Amino acid sequence: KDAGRGIESSFSSIGTRLGESFGISAIIAGLSVAVSRAMDLADEIRGASDAGGVGGEFLQSGRLFANENGSNSEAFTKGIAKLNEKIGDVRRNVPEAVKLFKELGIEVYDAGGKAISTEDVYGSFADKLKAIEDPAIRASVAAEIFGEKLASKLTPALMQGSAALKEFTQENKFKILDERELATLDAAKDKLKALKTSMLTGSAKL
Repeated sequence: KDAGRGIESSFSSIGTRLGESFGISAIIAGLSVAVSRAMDLADEIRGASDAGGVGGEFLQSGRLFANENGSNSEAFTKGIAKLNEKIGDVRRNVPEAVKLFKELGIEVYDAGGKAISTEDVYGSFADKLKAIEDPAIRASVAAEIFGEKLASKLTPALMQGSAALKEFTQENKFKILDERELATLDAAKDKLKALKTSMLTGSAKL
C-alpha cells in the first residue's frame, strides 16, 4: 500500500511540474493523442486478427503484401475473415463448404485430427487458386469463398502463392509489430491512461 501511494505521489508530482513548465492543457492534449493512437493501433490489429482467426503478425504482413501485389489491406482483412468463416462452415459440416474444400483438396484438420490454422489454410487456398489455369474457373472458385466483389480485389495477391507471402514476411519483418511488441503496446496504453489521470490530479493542485 505504501509503495502504491508512493507511485501515485510521484506521478502526481511529475504532472504538477510538467504542467508548471509547459502548460497542463498542452501536456494532457498531447498525451491524449498518444493514448488514443496506441489504443486504436493495438485494438484494431487485435480485433481484425481475432475475426480472421490469425495472429497479429500474419495480419500485418498479409495487408502489406496485398498492398504491393495488386490488392489492398482492406480486401485482405475482409478476405481472411471470410475464409475463417468458411473454415468454420466446413468444421460444422455445412454441405456447400465441405463440397468446395473437398474439390479443392484443402484440409481443415491434419492427419491427427488437429485443426489446421487459418493462416495455413489461406496458404493452401492461395496455392490451389494459383494452379487453376482457366481464369473463369479461378474466378468462380474465389467467388465461392469471398463473394464476387471481394474475390476480384483479393485474387491478384492470392495468385502470388504462399511461398511469395512467406518470403515477403521474412524480408519485411522490420515493418511488422511482433506479438511481444503488440503485447507491450497493450500494456503501454494502460500505463498512459494512468499517467494521464495522475497528471489531471496534479493539475488540480495548481
